[in-house]
Amino acid sequence: MEKEIKKLTKLFQNIKFKGWIECHFKGDGQCGRLFEELIGNSENSFEIPDFYGIEIKTKQSSKEKYITLFSYTPEGKYILEAERIKNTYGYPDKEYPMFNVLNASIYNNMTTIIGNKFIFFPTIDELNKKIILKIYDMNLNLLEDEIHWDFNVIYEKLLRKLTYLAFIDAERKYNNGKVYYRYNEIKFYKLKSINNFINAFKICKIRITFKLNIYKNGSKKGKIHDHGTSFDLRTDKIGLLYNEIK
Repeated sequence: MEKEIKKLTKLFQNIKFKGWIECHFKGDGQCGRLFEELIGNSENSFEIPDFYGIEIKTKQSSKEKYITLFSYTPEGKYILEAERIKNTYGYPDKEYPMFNVLNASIYNNMTTIIGNKFIFFPTIDELNKKIILKIYDMNLNLLEDEIHWDFNVIYEKLLRKLTYLAFIDAERKYNNGKVYYRYNEIKFYKLKSINNFINAFKICKIRITFKLNIYKNGSKKGKIHDHGTSFDLRTDKIGLLYNEIK
């Protein structure tokens, strides 16, 4: 891995030397997408590391408190579980109130009110090795507790995609209606242990975020636009999961 780290470091230094770089990407993740384009990576959504075994994460200086580690669609009794959750427990979209959306972050053993109608309460089932999502109504009547995320799937995702991590600190600015990024620093990390993940989730340094929206135009208008149910790590707690490679 030393060879790959040196190669990525050299590419990063060349990009850093350029200073502010105009970004032509739109929407979420444009900072990371631009960097990957600059190093010659074609955009993909496969669950493999971005650069020869190294997963690349970018963070805009002091603006982002969390980084997304990976996405994992919740499991349950139904095949289209994410869509069912959105339709059943979501709230009306502001522009198209006939369709439900669900955008919320939840934390272990903490209640999150969804649409002033439901309560999401994730908790860890140590016996069955799962993170369980319990859902209550506002009178604290349990509605269901079979939505879950399996430890083994989480561990497999970590080992396949996130054993080695490059963490890039960047800045953004606007000028004449255009977006520019400057990449300032890169650090490399190696995963400590897969068990550390659940421990970090227990103490609420890792959260689960639902990003279940709808398409608002085109042939898919009104259909679910699933941006992924993600597991996010606090950027200032990266040491809970990783050792820095000096």
